[in-house]
Amino acid sequence: MDVFNSAVQAKKSLLVRILEKYIPIFSYRSEIYSNFSNDIRNFLPAFILNCGPECVDEAFEYVFDDREINALLWEEYLLNLNDVLYSPENLDFDARVGQSFLPDMISETREKGMTPVFIRVKYRSHAEGQPDSTELETYLSDLENYVESRGGLYLDLENESALTAEMYRDNVHIGEESAEKATSIIAQAVLKEINEFMQNQ
Repeated sequence: MDVFNSAVQAKKSLLVRILEKYIPIFSYRSEIYSNFSNDIRNFLPAFILNCGPECVDEAFEYVFDDREINALLWEEYLLNLNDVLYSPENLDFDARVGQSFLPDMISETREKGMTPVFIRVKYRSHAEGQPDSTELETYLSDLENYVESRGGLYLDLENESALTAEMYRDNVHIGEESAEKATSIIAQAVLKEINEFMQNQ
C-alpha cells in the first residue's frame, strides 16, 4: 500500500476500517449519498419545470459560479491561506520535511525506476513583479537541494516571462481564455528542463 493510501487509512477510526473490510456496501457510502442528494435536488425542477439534470447543473453553475459572486472572497481566502502556509514555522524546511510526504514520494518513485519531477507554479504576483520573501526563497532553495540530491528534478516557473499577469483569473489560476496558451508555455518550459536534465545524466 502506497504512502497516500496509508495516510488516508490512518485518518479512519478502527470501526470504519472494520466496516469497510467486512461490509462492502459501506465502502460506497459517499457514492450512495451523492446519488441520493442529486436525485432530491433534481426531482422538483424535473417535475415542475421539465428541467433535467444537465439543466439543473447549468442553473447552479450560473448562480453559484465563484467568478460571478465570490471573486473578492476567493482572493481574500487565498491571502489568508498564504499567511498560514508561509508562517515562520512552516518555512523551516529541515523541521517540516520529516513530517511530510516528500521523503516517501521520492523514495517510492526512485525505487520504481522513475525520476520524480516537482514543479513550482508561477503566481500572478510573480508576473506583476512581486518578489518572494527572503524566508520563502530560503525554503525553496532547501527544497530544491533536497529533491535534487536524492535524484529528483525541481523546476520553478516563477521567472517564465511568457506567463503574464493578464493570463490569470486570480493569483493562482489561469483564466479560461488563456488556458490553452498557458498550457503550451508551461509544457514547453517543463520539456526543455527535463531534456536538459536527461542529457546531464
